[in-house]
Amino acid sequence: MVLFIKSWVKRRKINSSYSGTLSSYGYVLMILHFLANVARPPVIPNLQLAWQPPTGHSQPQALTDEITCDGYDVRFWRDEAELRRMAMEGRGSQNHEPLGALLRDFYHYFAQQGNGVAGFGFNWTQDVLSLRTQGGLVSKRVKGWTGAKSQILDGKEIRHRYLFAIEDPFEHDHNVARTVTHMGICAIRDEFRRAWRILCAVGQGMEARDGGLFDVVLPPPEPSAEEKKDGDSRR
Repeated sequence: MVLFIKSWVKRRKINSSYSGTLSSYGYVLMILHFLANVARPPVIPNLQLAWQPPTGHSQPQALTDEITCDGYDVRFWRDEAELRRMAMEGRGSQNHEPLGALLRDFYHYFAQQGNGVAGFGFNWTQDVLSLRTQGGLVSKRVKGWTGAKSQILDGKEIRHRYLFAIEDPFEHDHNVARTVTHMGICAIRDEFRRAWRILCAVGQGMEARDGGLFDVVLPPPEPSAEEKKDGDSRR
């Protein structure tokens, strides 16, 4: 699912933090949020909420190192052997939906302007995706992410935007989507809506008017010599 979405956002030109959209890491967190908190039953466990103190007689410092790093809470369930055992025994998830159905619901969830956990669809204007939180959502108001801010870091001004808000699972004062501009969030939301329209049309046996899901967004054509000349004369 991650590979599919990463390929889709690349072809639709909405995967560049440098041009005001979202990094691949941000899309991965969106997918994990959906699989852990939106799909019913959950497809994957929340390893941060499932954390338990390590067994044995750990020294206090060892336990502290397990929990914190540079002041951040970094605890998560990291027993890979047990996770693999659970998956092989069918105890990892009770969700048996095929990948296509999960992808359809993923597009549906982000194509809507929902009310978070109270209704299906992500509330882009009010909610923050937060993997470390039960339910996967906190409000922008609670985090104080309601307006753009500037920060001087290593002599450079860093602009923090909160038009789209994805909390980093460990550095939870960092918005992974801080580079998303107004044009960027419009492009991202438009692409999710376009994808959902295409899927709805295909599901009803109709021809999608928006083209193919994986159609490549092409850059605008270069103006011809005549057009350039005409533009220069008008200036």
